[in-house]
Amino acid sequence: GMKLVAYCKTCDEPICTTCMLKEHDGHDKLDLDSAKPDNMREYSNLLDEMKNSTGNYETFNSLLGKNENNTTDSVKSFFKNVRDELSKREDELLAKLSGFHKSNTERLSEDISG
Repeated sequence: GMKLVAYCKTCDEPICTTCMLKEHDGHDKLDLDSAKPDNMREYSNLLDEMKNSTGNYETFNSLLGKNENNTTDSVKSFFKNVRDELSKREDELLAKLSGFHKSNTERLSEDISG
């Protein structure tokens, strides 16, 4: 409950009159009103750093998103090519099977008739 009247630079905290004379005796102190501009500059600098960090995060996040899209496209393209090759191979094998079946059917008919 005591009113804060000073800022202890040593401990980096605001202090009351009682604490100023006891726990913070001999510490580097400022009148609370004169400490405010220094703290405001520090807070402003921290805020600027946070804004820069946010910008860096957004850039990084955007790059991750693009990377994900590129990777997704690559995976889809790869599997499309695999499906196309499998389909082509299926058609080839079915054509061979049909030819084999036709050949055997003709041979069987010839053997039966003759």
